[in-house]
Amino acid sequence: MSWAGESQEERIARGAFFIFVRKVGLKPGEMAIGLKIPRGEGHRALSPMLDRRKEVDLSTVCATVGKFGEDYRVAIGSCAPTPIRLPKTEALLKGKKLTPELIGEAAELAGSEVSPISDVRASAEYRISLVKVAVRRSLAELSV
Repeated sequence: MSWAGESQEERIARGAFFIFVRKVGLKPGEMAIGLKIPRGEGHRALSPMLDRRKEVDLSTVCATVGKFGEDYRVAIGSCAPTPIRLPKTEALLKGKKLTPELIGEAAELAGSEVSPISDVRASAEYRISLVKVAVRRSLAELSV
């Protein structure tokens, strides 16, 4: 993540940008100006956003599921104070060919790695089910 202040431009290390709900690692007068995502042969990612209303940009659950060579990355938003990665799900998938059975197992594991709250947008249980749906659909699409 690149950011700019009054007199300089710098980069923020991955994981240091999101601090807490509505709090990011920028000081007053600074703003995010870019996000660099490396591209490579065989790299592909999907980012489904599951929400109840299309009129507002406020997801009930959002996800990014990507395949980078033999590695997978799974990140979930709206299920913790900041976006989170799912290391157990990533480890399960690492180096494996996606099959319907593996996709189902990964979706279930992803659901167990999140512990969302219930709020006016959705119950915790509903969010967990949406995480499973997002991971399952994304992996299914990455498998073709």
